[in-house]
Amino acid sequence: MSVVIERPQLRTRVRPGSSSSRLRSRGRVEPELRPYRDATVATQTVTVQRKASLTVAGVIACKVAMFGGVFVATYVISGVSGQFMADKAHAVSRDSELRAGAANKLVREAQHRIDYMSTSASLEQWALSHGFHSPDGLGQTSKVDNLVATNR
Repeated sequence: MSVVIERPQLRTRVRPGSSSSRLRSRGRVEPELRPYRDATVATQTVTVQRKASLTVAGVIACKVAMFGGVFVATYVISGVSGQFMADKAHAVSRDSELRAGAANKLVREAQHRIDYMSTSASLEQWALSHGFHSPDGLGQTSKVDNLVATNR
C-alpha cells in the first residue's frame, strides 16, 4: 500500500473570453490552492484471464474441419466442371454427326451424277451437243441403257 502525501496544487484562474493572439500582461495572477483528494488505495482482487491454450483434440478438430471444407469445395467444383465438359463434348459430337450426315449426302449426290455422266448415252449426247460427229457413223448406240459397274 502506498500513501500519497497531500500537497496543494497551483492553478491559475483564466477569465472566459480573455484569450487573445497577443500576449500581454494582465497583472499579478493569484494561485488557487486545492488539496488532492484523500488518496487511499483500495485493495481489489484482480482476475487475469489467460488465453485459452489449444489442446491436441482442438488442433485435430480444426485440421479435420479444414480438410473437410477443402474436400467439399473440390468435390463440388470438379462435379460442376465435369458436367460442363460432358455437355460440351455431347454438343460437339452432335454437331460432328450432323456434319458427317451432310457430307455423306453430298458424296451420294456426286456419285449419282458421276454414274449418270459415265453412261454411253450421256457421253454420246454430250459429244453431239458440242459438235463431235463420228466419221464412220459407228458412234451410234442402241436405245438400251447401259449400266456401268463401279466400285462402291
